[in-house]
Amino acid sequence: MLKLIGYEFRKTWFAKVILLCITALLELVFVIGLLTSDESTIALSAMLLALVATGGVMAMGLISVTILHRDMNTRQGYMLFMTPNSCYKILGAKVLENGLTILVTGAFFALLGALDITLLFGHYKMIDRMWELLTSFMTKMVPQLNLQGHVIFLFLISSLCSWVLTVLTAFFADVMASSVLRGKRGGGFVAFLIFIVLNVLIAWGSRQLTDARIFPGVESMFIWTSVIDLALAALMYWVTALVMERRLSV
Repeated sequence: MLKLIGYEFRKTWFAKVILLCITALLELVFVIGLLTSDESTIALSAMLLALVATGGVMAMGLISVTILHRDMNTRQGYMLFMTPNSCYKILGAKVLENGLTILVTGAFFALLGALDITLLFGHYKMIDRMWELLTSFMTKMVPQLNLQGHVIFLFLISSLCSWVLTVLTAFFADVMASSVLRGKRGGGFVAFLIFIVLNVLIAWGSRQLTDARIFPGVESMFIWTSVIDLALAALMYWVTALVMERRLSV
């Protein structure tokens, strides 16, 4: 399994390096803006960093899906299924690689964002009021939100579980389309349609089961949401690997 995970990491290393280089360049511009007190440079670089952070995390997930699609629809990629590894291991390695990548990428951008906010408030001599202002802003945005450490941790866990479910749903959609069309044209479009339909159904079902009005607090809602997402992710994983084993494995 470790060899398969390492193999998946090597497939995406170039995209990770590109993302890191773009981030480093924008961070340099942000620091230069602080040193020169150029507010337009600070604002522009901060906005671009936020866009790169959001887009980078999403891109890491999308890249994993495109690699799975290539593995199932090209001769070079299809050789992976000729190795003495079950489809459950191959799919598991892809999911673990993607989950670890998202976790590390998200943590990296979160720490970088915290550092930049600290530098920004420190530059304007407002470091003492930083947490107070952020808490006040978030409370106004989400009145029932309680910015305590355990709540933030549960929110991050819930977000990670939701992301894993989204990635596995995309894997399932692509595998279903590939198993039916066998590399023919239109496979990507069919996979996209399956993905959209499944996400709409999952979102509707989740809303019915995680109505905030039935929970005593936001903590229990995050826990319940994580449990539901993990259960659905496990189901998606099992069905996807089963289809790969029966229809795509050689």
